[in-house]
Amino acid sequence: MIRDWTQKGWPQFTYDAAQTAPYKNRFLSSSGEVFGAVCHFTDEERDLLRIELLTDEAVKTSEIEGEMLDCLSVQSSCRIHFLRRTVAPDPTHFHSWDFVV
Repeated sequence: MIRDWTQKGWPQFTYDAAQTAPYKNRFLSSSGEVFGAVCHFTDEERDLLRIELLTDEAVKTSEIEGEMLDCLSVQSSCRIHFLRRTVAPDPTHFHSWDFVV
């Protein structure tokens, strides 16, 4: 893997806007769809989604660094720090990270 800081011209970042435009447009379109759907969520559903996304991101980022985090522990920390309350995990709700080995 080539590290960013080893590439010629680092740290000046340049890119071709025309080349990235299709990706940007697809992202913006998908973001609009997600935003439209989330508008219909209750506050509790939004909180649960935020916690799930934050937990998933934390676990995946740690895996990149070679560290395996306990998903329930990360989720509990996210709930405490971002929602400023503790909520017991719902054993009937399955998350994507429940199956990470």
